[in-house]
Amino acid sequence: MSGKEHYTEIDIARGIGILFVVLGHAVKQTQVSAVWIRIVTYIVYSFHMPLFFLLSGFVAVRILRMQTFGERLRYIGNRAVRLLVPYFVIGALYIPVKLKLSAYAVTPFTAADIPKMLIGQNPDVSLWFLYILFVITAIAALFVNEDNFRSILYGSFALSAASYWANISYRTPKYFFFFLLGFWVRLKFEDSEKEGNPDVMQGQGLMAAVVLVFDVFCIAFLYRTTIMVTMVLTTLSGIYLVLWFSTRLVYGRAAGNSASDAVKTAGSSGPDAAGAAGNSASDAVKTAGSSGLAAVTPEGDTAGRRPGKAALLLQGLGLMSMDIYILHEPVVTVLKLVFWNRLGWNYILCTALFFILGVLIPIPVSRWLIRPVLLFRFLLFGELKGLKKSRAA
Repeated sequence: MSGKEHYTEIDIARGIGILFVVLGHAVKQTQVSAVWIRIVTYIVYSFHMPLFFLLSGFVAVRILRMQTFGERLRYIGNRAVRLLVPYFVIGALYIPVKLKLSAYAVTPFTAADIPKMLIGQNPDVSLWFLYILFVITAIAALFVNEDNFRSILYGSFALSAASYWANISYRTPKYFFFFLLGFWVRLKFEDSEKEGNPDVMQGQGLMAAVVLVFDVFCIAFLYRTTIMVTMVLTTLSGIYLVLWFSTRLVYGRAAGNSASDAVKTAGSSGPDAAGAAGNSASDAVKTAGSSGLAAVTPEGDTAGRRPGKAALLLQGLGLMSMDIYILHEPVVTVLKLVFWNRLGWNYILCTALFFILGVLIPIPVSRWLIRPVLLFRFLLFGELKGLKKSRAA
């Protein structure tokens, strides 16, 4: 097992992913039928949640190395707290609001729908991911190990492909493959590091981009409808492009920094400036993580290389991705009621507003109102760490 526990490029991929999540929810709020909305919706919904299942599997690879059944049960219990506490708490808080405002909702909600929370249908419809991720994690923890991983991975791919082909409504068989694919990607990262080449995604992303563009062209101008089997191609190519772009921001930028530093050193243009830039980058990432998520210094991941501003911004969003995911839906709901339902703004302006504020508002709300209170942090984000320390004191 590699000694490296944190990957900056995965934080960046999370940041990109959460932008797509909020964008996908924003474009669907007005229910306006337009070609560009159909294209954006198709692209975003084809890979943004499979991406998060893959990233979740990436950080859960230790499941493969668990030796005892008790260890696996404890892991499932910890994941239940992390995922199901916010799922049920926020769902319960949403019930009276959804019942009152059901007429304005994209998906109407009645009292008869309340028990459906137990099977993954939450009043806050975006929270289905937490429920399905727990189910998938529990299945993997109970049945997957290093010996049978490859066989189960191949079988899950066949099951996922069949699910896309038949367009079934059950999410677990569709997304289980992507969670296990995250294991495989993590193992590839570790093998690449052992070989002295941490940039595992150094291949070009052109082919994946071509597949993605061709598929979107077919959907937009030829088929005119979403053909689910083609979404498999869009999903895999979209995920690859996100991972490829994330590693480019880390390692591509690093190469540029190295060349720039060499020129600066040769020209004696002031090494202190380079040191200050590195410190600023590190401080920015630490600030982004200071809201209660783990603070990460990029130098630890990239051997002293400095990520650029875009990488730092996306990494900060990645560190806050759980907070944004949990809080953006009520923000977008309020904005929709005010600007779309009441004021009747243009749907393009509304979509842009939903997206921008859906990303930005959850950050200060989480940092200044929720995370300072341990109980709120537990109920809304499922985090026990600070709560346990408080009880022990």
